[in-house]
Amino acid sequence: MFFVPINTDAPAYHFPWATISLIVANTLVYLAAAVGVFAVDPYVLAYGSGLHPLQWGTSVFIHDGFLHLAGNMFFLWVFGLIVEGKLGWQRFLPVFLGLGMLESAMEQLCLQNVHGSSLGASAAIVGLMGIALVWAPRNEIVFAYGLLFSALTHVGTIGISVLSLSLLLAALEILAIWWLDVNASAAVLHLLGGMLGLGLGVTLLKQGVVDCEGWDLLSLWAGGHGPSADLGSSSAKRSRTSTTVGRVRELVGQGKPGAALREWQSLRHLSPESQLERRDLRQLAKGLYRSGLWQDAVTLTEEYISRFDDQTEELRIWAATALHYKLGRPRAALNMLEAVDFRSLPEPIRIRCRRLVSAARALADSGVMELSTLAVPPSAAAPRGGVGVEASSSL
Repeated sequence: MFFVPINTDAPAYHFPWATISLIVANTLVYLAAAVGVFAVDPYVLAYGSGLHPLQWGTSVFIHDGFLHLAGNMFFLWVFGLIVEGKLGWQRFLPVFLGLGMLESAMEQLCLQNVHGSSLGASAAIVGLMGIALVWAPRNEIVFAYGLLFSALTHVGTIGISVLSLSLLLAALEILAIWWLDVNASAAVLHLLGGMLGLGLGVTLLKQGVVDCEGWDLLSLWAGGHGPSADLGSSSAKRSRTSTTVGRVRELVGQGKPGAALREWQSLRHLSPESQLERRDLRQLAKGLYRSGLWQDAVTLTEEYISRFDDQTEELRIWAATALHYKLGRPRAALNMLEAVDFRSLPEPIRIRCRRLVSAARALADSGVMELSTLAVPPSAAAPRGGVGVEASSSL
């Protein structure tokens, strides 16, 4: 049985470079400690032996076992997506490290008469949850779950709002403090980190560092968008789709097609029936080609072709070029060009197209292995106009 957070539908304006780097760093430190590269004792947060500023930072990267590491990293991923998605990595990294170090310093200061130690990124991650609660309370965290038994096997996903998740986790921590007579310090630590995050989230919001477009906790509390609004209703779904489409257009216009795609994929995960209009889908696909995100661009091209019968030639040409030259799939490139009537194309493109077809056929004849040669759905194939087209030089 498993139940882990994997994604969020919160708008992301920045790629999570820092979040990914922190996950990698924590994993590498864990592996290094596991194989004996260094001893962890000097780097955990020690109690009862004075203040040790170095430990305030190092203890955040030390974990007690694989499950401890994995649990923290999953939650770092989803809350990092929300917070770094609004801040960008340059501001997110000091926020994360600052939360971890400040909480560690307060903990070591307050527990000078206690003997023991603590370690892990939990407090900093709960601090991120506190910020996410302020900035995106109604957005959802997507959890993957699985029941794996011989007689009953079920795998799926479920969305839980940041507000509901935060209240649930806080209730569990309070219950742990009340129920456990021994060692409730971890629960207190988590709550302290969450309170620090709440304060920082409110501060950054009021200073205008982030713009939550009225969906932050303070605005909802004041009745900005109405906390009683049913986000599962059809009207709310239409509003969310409209907002996301507008954000996709904005990000594509800013030259950030990768961020636009992540925005759209988050919506599609929760509302699979949502679709971009012809122009938006085309512009997003072309932006992905220009950014070198070849596979994502080809996938959107296949969706475009499956939905629209006409005006597909340009994207087919772009896709064929990417499939052959960038993805090493010559047969898929040739299939993509099957429906293109290249006789109507300008002469320079016809000349370049012959080179593409010749190169693709030569590579295909050489026996190159492809995981899949199907580049477009069979139903989208049109009468052959002649395989012999190459994308324009702008690709």
